[in-house]
Amino acid sequence: SSTAHNDLGTVYRSLLETRGEQLKLSIEVEKKFNLCYERYSNYVEIFRSVFYDDQSVIRELGLDRYRNSSISVGSFITRAAQFYEAASRKGHVMDKITEQLGLTPDLFTQEIAAIEELEENARVHRATRGESQRLTQERNVVLKDLQLHMKRLKALLKIALQGENPQTLERLG
Repeated sequence: SSTAHNDLGTVYRSLLETRGEQLKLSIEVEKKFNLCYERYSNYVEIFRSVFYDDQSVIRELGLDRYRNSSISVGSFITRAAQFYEAASRKGHVMDKITEQLGLTPDLFTQEIAAIEELEENARVHRATRGESQRLTQERNVVLKDLQLHMKRLKALLKIALQGENPQTLERLG
């Protein structure tokens, strides 16, 4: 009983710490995602407007494809990274972006770094969520063991208290 109680306390402490970390990471990922998504959406809107008549630039940047407004973090990371890499690549697209908008490859390199940071935070968040699930399963096993132990203890106490001899409880341990 004492061991199960200590295990349960340890598991609960670990679970609470992990869930706290998971919540903190979830908020951080959401903030970074929203910020990155807003900047990305602004660039997409600007580039579609400025290069409307130049389909080669639109295709090169991947802006000719349908874009779902509801997007997961993973899908966004892939899409945004491809967009920024295409925008920063040396050649006629980058030349046109610099010429018409005054944007340089360094700006897109910074955006790629922000996307990579978002990707790492999302990876850590997924790992923390997995650890939280594992600890929840461990807690459930410990609780089940504790319930079984309590059931056995109740049965022993019932037997001990029904006997005529008060020393029966002592003999049962």
